[in-house]
Parts: sequence; structure tokens; C-alpha cells
Amino acid sequence: MAFVANKKGGTISLVDATTFEKLKTINTVPDGKQPSPSEDPSSAAGARVANEFAGENFAEHVSVAPDGAEMYVSRGHRGDLAAFDVATGEMRWKLDIPGFRSDHMTLSPDGQFLFVSAMTDNSIQIVDTGGPAIVDSFPAEHYPHGIHLTHDRSRVINGSLGNMLVPDNAEDESTDARQADRNHRLTVADAQTREVEAVYEFSDGIRPFTLTEDDSRIFLQLSYFHGFVEFDLDRGRRLRTVQLPVGETAQNWDRNDYPSEAAHHGIQLSPDGEYVCCAGMVDGYVALVSRPSLQVDTILDVGGRPGWAKNGPRGTHCFIADRQQNEFVAVSYTSRDVAARVPVGDSPAVIDVEAVPESVLF
Repeated sequence: MAFVANKKGGTISLVDATTFEKLKTINTVPDGKQPSPSEDPSSAAGARVANEFAGENFAEHVSVAPDGAEMYVSRGHRGDLAAFDVATGEMRWKLDIPGFRSDHMTLSPDGQFLFVSAMTDNSIQIVDTGGPAIVDSFPAEHYPHGIHLTHDRSRVINGSLGNMLVPDNAEDESTDARQADRNHRLTVADAQTREVEAVYEFSDGIRPFTLTEDDSRIFLQLSYFHGFVEFDLDRGRRLRTVQLPVGETAQNWDRNDYPSEAAHHGIQLSPDGEYVCCAGMVDGYVALVSRPSLQVDTILDVGGRPGWAKNGPRGTHCFIADRQQNEFVAVSYTSRDVAARVPVGDSPAVIDVEAVPESVLF
């Protein structure tokens, strides 16, 4: 089952991952769309600033429990995390996340812990889903964003956007000074001890990333960049940079023109390791890049703003969220074409895939 988080609509669309039929929609803001209340007056003011800058996002990320019965939604605009019964759509609990802006997250394989990017708190919060309760945290860099567990579950990796309130093209600053202040970094922490093991600096904000099966390499997207970078995680160094085509619309853009500073937003390595699937958000295409050569195999013009990528359950498709045309798009790795387009909710942002028993759905 594909769970599609519709960030502006505040809903989750459930799409059958094999037949591509939309089965149901769950409302993730039954308690309203206003930020969660806080006793700290500065929190409400800070939330307004963050939400005006980052935009409406009532379903930032969705993660599904291993048994498929419960789902967790990071509600960015409300600044909290909420759990829902997949069968009934009922909200089971909610939990405030420090810093009034919850962002991406990743769930431990046993479903016990969620690692949540607390965007304006510059930290990763570890939530025990059985509590619910925040049980630990570790520091991250400015505006922590994408987050993954390695396949061997030993490390947590987080990419930061950098301080997005610092002007990126300020004329009175040197490039070196500006980049040092913005802190675009990849943070690697031990998943058990939650101790930070390494921090790697990049020239721009780190967008979605994907890891090879052996966890030795990362393919990551950067703010403003039409393409991606191959990074050696074992040695801590950049290997290759892949430039993808710049669409006609963006050819004359400067940095101020990019929505939320993102050019491409969505990347996934196919299960067999043969392709890197890239969502070219402002260019309106999905690129399939062959490995190990990292040469472009196919560019599929899908229109809109494809802004996420996730493998289907059988490994034959790359699922894309088109946030402008409000569609779930299935791209076939085998035929290298668009296999299906499914209308979902308002501004789909993130897709999770999990097996769900029929007893939960019907």
C-alpha cells in the first residue's frame, strides 16, 4: 500500500501499490489546522514566521507501522506528531515537537522509535511510539530536513537545509562567510547511543537522499542544483556530480526564483541498484540514471512538479508525488515509462509504502 501525504490538504491518500487504485482518504487534522498551543508566547510568534516562510504543510511526512495498522504523521504547520488508526482514521494521540516545526522522519524497523527532524530546534527528536513520549535527542545542523536509518540500522543520517533566513546571495558577504553561516551539513549519529559520529559540509542545503544497500554511498540532491551528488560515506568524500537537464522555465532563473530553494526534490535507488530515480521538481520530469556509469538512461516528461520518489513494494516501480497536478505517478523501471497517474489530495509531498492486511482496509 502507498500512503501519500498531501501537505496542503492535511490528508493521507491510500493507493493500492499494485493496481494503482485509490482506496481511501484519511483526514490528519481533525483537531484543526492551527499550530499546537504552547505556554511560551514566543513559540506562537516563531511558528507564524516559520509557517509563513515554509508554507502550509499539515502532512509533512507519513510513516507506517510494520503491521500496517497505525500511521504516524509529522504535521509541520501544527508543529507536532500524530498517530492514526489506519482502519478507522481515528487520531490516537498527538505529541508536540520542540521548535514549533516538525519535518521529515524515519521509523525504526520494529516500529518502536521515530526519529523526527525538529526543524527550528536544530535537533533530531527520538519518539517512543508506545508512550508516546520523547525519550532522547541529538543535535543537528540548521534546519534539519531529510533523515534515514542505514540499511544495517546502525546509524541515523540527517541532512540540513542550512539557515534559510540568512540571505543566500547577499552582496555584502563573501561566499565563504555566507556558506559558513548557513551550515549545510550531513550529520551521522549512532542509532543506539544517539552520539554524533561525523558531520560533513556541503555548498548548499541537503535535499532528499538515498543510500546503497551496503550503506557505503549516498546519492543526494542539493538546493538549487539540477542533478545529484554521489558521496562516499565510508571515506567522507564527494565522488561524482551528475548534472541533469535544466528545463526551459528555469534556464533564466536566479536563486530567488526557486520555490523553497529546491530545484530537484526526490531521489531513490532502485532495489536492484541499476537506476537512480530522480524527481526533477522545477523541470517537470523524472530522470532514470543508470548505474554504475551514472549516465542518463531516460527522461520522462511528467509535467507539474514531481517532488518525491519512493520504490514500490515489488521493486518494479518508482512512485512519484506530483505536488502541482495533485497526482501519484508510477514510473516503471522495466519499461521506463509512466505506468499510472492517480489523483490524490492537495499538494502530495511524501510517499511511504507498507504492507497492510485486508482486515485493516475493509
